[in-house]
Amino acid sequence: MVHKLLIIDDNHSFIDTLQVMLKGLPLQYESVFRYNDAEKKINEFGSRINNLEAQKILQYAAVVDAAEKQKESAKSKGEVLLEAELPAAPVILQHPLVFEGYSLIIVEQDTEPGRKGFDFIQSILRTNPTFSPADFLLLTGRAALIEERARAAGITVLEKPLKNNQMLPLVQARLEYLKQQAVRLEQLIERYGIEIGMAPQKPVKSSRKAKPAEKAPPEKRTAQRKTVPVKPLEQQAAPAAQDKPSPPKKTKKKSK
Repeated sequence: MVHKLLIIDDNHSFIDTLQVMLKGLPLQYESVFRYNDAEKKINEFGSRINNLEAQKILQYAAVVDAAEKQKESAKSKGEVLLEAELPAAPVILQHPLVFEGYSLIIVEQDTEPGRKGFDFIQSILRTNPTFSPADFLLLTGRAALIEERARAAGITVLEKPLKNNQMLPLVQARLEYLKQQAVRLEQLIERYGIEIGMAPQKPVKSSRKAKPAEKAPPEKRTAQRKTVPVKPLEQQAAPAAQDKPSPPKKTKKKSK
């Protein structure tokens, strides 16, 4: 199974070096040089595991497991435990496994002047809840300046220049985590009968949903006007002489 890796860095040689470091791993590389371009790709393809939907499944499983353990504990002690009503299984709008999503996004801290990589990651996490801090890896030449803030946010930081024994094990661990998490989510979906619905589609301006047909109001009867056909201009000649009313004839008086 191939995993997509997005690199946000304007250093072409570093991207080539990174591919050599990770040679042998089932990775598909994509790279951009600007945060705006990266944001478009990130929002288009999403994360390999949809964190928003995955958390719904994991939280529901935790509640059910806790109730089952409490019930077993009471049974072993000979206690009578009133069964608590469990919440309904969540309806998942989109399957949590997104095979076209990014398995890891590597961000250079100083890719653009005036905007830092850490701030870019924080912006994505605020606006796109399908991502989690574990989806990102922050690279910087001065780790001491950002390491404490990044750790508090759950973002991994590596200091450049990178060493092969740093990057390779980290990416391998990430891919293994995704593999195990995918298996676990599939098992939980099957075990608890969680429904997977259809993801809502983005509205398209050119297409609108047809409204249900409405009964036409009763037609009002109006007096119909008679229409007189209009002749073409070339046929609209002056009325014929015989059609004009002839003037009254003068009668001459006979002279006596």
